[in-house]
Amino acid sequence: MSILLKRQDDPIYSAIFLEKLTVEDLKKKIAERYNLENSTISSICKISKKGLTIRIDDSLVEHFEEEIDFIIETTDNNGSISILLR
Repeated sequence: MSILLKRQDDPIYSAIFLEKLTVEDLKKKIAERYNLENSTISSICKISKKGLTIRIDDSLVEHFEEEIDFIIETTDNNGSISILLR
């Protein structure tokens, strides 16, 4: 499955390709794309269409549509990185 990501200030999306439809594979691929340490990513959440913050789990990843696109935001909390997908 391919997922399209970009930072807010970046005009172009980058693709990541999940081999497994799991949050762990999503974490791994985001870490590789954005040069982050996989072990420092503490959470991945997304903002729903209603504006709700939802923690991403395997079930949610399994229901992503092909080529779903997100704007990615990272927050460093003393070495623990939180990822928010909009």
